[in-house]
Amino acid sequence: MFKAAVLRLTLWYLLFTMLLSVGFSMALYQVSTQEFERDRIKLEALLEKSFFRGRPVPELESFNLVRFQQLEESRHTVRLNLIYFNVLILGLGGVASYLLARRTLQPIEENMESQSRFATDASHELRTPLTAIRSELEVALRDKNLTLTESKLLHKSTLEEVARLEALSSGLLKLSQQDIQKDLALAPVSAARVVQETVRQMTKQADAKKITLVHTAEEGAFEADQWSMVELLSIFVDNAIKYSPKGSTVTLKASFRHHKRQVALSVHDEGEGIAEQDIPYIFDRFYRADSSRTKNETSGYGLGLSIAKKIIDMHRGRVTITSKPGNGTTFTVFFPVHQGTSLL
Repeated sequence: MFKAAVLRLTLWYLLFTMLLSVGFSMALYQVSTQEFERDRIKLEALLEKSFFRGRPVPELESFNLVRFQQLEESRHTVRLNLIYFNVLILGLGGVASYLLARRTLQPIEENMESQSRFATDASHELRTPLTAIRSELEVALRDKNLTLTESKLLHKSTLEEVARLEALSSGLLKLSQQDIQKDLALAPVSAARVVQETVRQMTKQADAKKITLVHTAEEGAFEADQWSMVELLSIFVDNAIKYSPKGSTVTLKASFRHHKRQVALSVHDEGEGIAEQDIPYIFDRFYRADSSRTKNETSGYGLGLSIAKKIIDMHRGRVTITSKPGNGTTFTVFFPVHQGTSLL
């Protein structure tokens, strides 16, 4: 579909280019011809007045014939040069039009492919809990001797699947909102406050797995949306807690670098790490690495890190990942600190 669209757009670009080129060539040819004709008439009048006075008329006719031939040769040369010029424009314009059409449509093509993959993956992920709920309910309905205890277990399992669906729909909604949102209301944000608020929100989840949250933060501010920053770090901490063993430590840090022109927010865990071949894909929607980090069953749909990447991109930041299997993982996000930023 996009190949045909590129071809059509290329032809439109080329048509527009050639119309301009041919129109310019015709105008140039017309102006040049008129100039040649005016020069001939002026010279003829001058010669007739100054040199041919009293001389036989045939000499004037011979001169006119020579000038007419010269005029035709000049016209032919100009016409030939303009044809060569337009052929060159046609070739170069065709190549340039194709490249421009590809560049124009490439973001649309990538977006369409992304949306198609997203819809396919989302439908697959939605189908999994729905199938589980349907299967459990069908089995229960066929069981005529279903006890109250079994019924409660069935309802508990169903509620768990409903919670999974709710988490999935919430993640999809966040992604769609961030796809639409382009401008953020940026304000001076304390890096230490972001870290402290993240720790406060994630302490209960860490305690449930007997994981200790350790945090250090330098005093300083940078321009960002505060709650987006808290959500960003919470996603990284949640990910760290999921893949860290019980009794381990998750460390959050905030520091300023390069003469306080850049803030670095990092989350380090003591889990199994991420395989090198998985690192380039972990921010893809629904991606779950088939590595040591997924040996233990964990809940989630692989949307958290996609949301994190959206937040980073919206703040014009960048992220680095340092990880080796067995040595834990460190996510570090860098944001610029604008000159004059200070806490209100």
